[in-house]
Amino acid sequence: MTRQAVSYPAKLTRLLFERFSHFNGALDKGWIIIPCELIDYNGDALRELVLRYAQEWALPEAFIQWLDQANSFCSTLVDRIVTGYPRDEVAKLEEELGYHDGFLDTAEHFYLFVIQGPKSLATELRLDKYPLNVLIVDDIKPYKERKVAILNGAHTALVPVAFQAGLDTVGEAMNDAEICAFVEKAIYEEIIPVLDLPRDELESFASAVTGRFRNPYIKHQLLSIALNGMTKFRTRILPQLLAGQKANGTLPARLTFALAALIAFYRGERNGETYPVQDDAHWLERYQQLWSQYRDRVIGTQELVAIVLAEKDHWEQDLTQVPGLVEQVANDLDAILEKGMREAVRPLC
Repeated sequence: MTRQAVSYPAKLTRLLFERFSHFNGALDKGWIIIPCELIDYNGDALRELVLRYAQEWALPEAFIQWLDQANSFCSTLVDRIVTGYPRDEVAKLEEELGYHDGFLDTAEHFYLFVIQGPKSLATELRLDKYPLNVLIVDDIKPYKERKVAILNGAHTALVPVAFQAGLDTVGEAMNDAEICAFVEKAIYEEIIPVLDLPRDELESFASAVTGRFRNPYIKHQLLSIALNGMTKFRTRILPQLLAGQKANGTLPARLTFALAALIAFYRGERNGETYPVQDDAHWLERYQQLWSQYRDRVIGTQELVAIVLAEKDHWEQDLTQVPGLVEQVANDLDAILEKGMREAVRPLC
């Protein structure tokens, strides 16, 4: 085999083929493969790529059968808040450690690792020997749905509201009575009711999440969570917003307000000072143009909102067709611009 493998899936294919060849296709020499890429059903995706390379490289049919019969590609889900390099504490931490570490990272104590696969994995991986918070499940989907909707969704709803209310970290936001009430009501009254999982499980998870948000030792910067906010809103909040509108015939007030707050966030200015907005070039250029047109009174808030919601390539649908959405988001945006975030959000707290 002379093919050069560059990508990880290609290198894995090459490695598996060498193993297959070395052990003459023995069925007890396969691997349990546990990818950690942050994509849906990462095990299935990796398996498909390995099979594709095997076919493109015209590897023997016996190898392809061995891939299926002797190897397990397990999809995974990880849940842990990792806040990154501890800039404010690095000197103290390195003094305690006794050495310099340019790759220091900080994370909360809580963690959950979910692996989709047979129960025998617990024994195979020796997980039954240690008190680890690792679950072996038949399907990771329910765990993904509750994490994305509740933990990630709460983060995404919280960030533009809390930051424009003058706060800088998740901890500050959760210690602020009004902002905390806003996000908790969004979770319990607008997100949980539209999720297809037992309510007691969802409420237990939500309680743990808000407790994690309050962790005084985790300084999770709101601006770091704001990265790629438009995509995060589409994947983490929009499904619940639309489900709520469909189920009740009315728009969920806090999730809709969060969308208005997100649009306002892309002005890139708080109390007369600019801040970095990180997203793909399309949205940065689009918002710069739209807010410039708004300041020049070329367009009003309703036109601005309609242009954003009509972006089918991003939203995967025309959100201007959702009854009342443009009008409600525009009204919320008007309130934010005219009254400031604090006063605008207060009725929803």
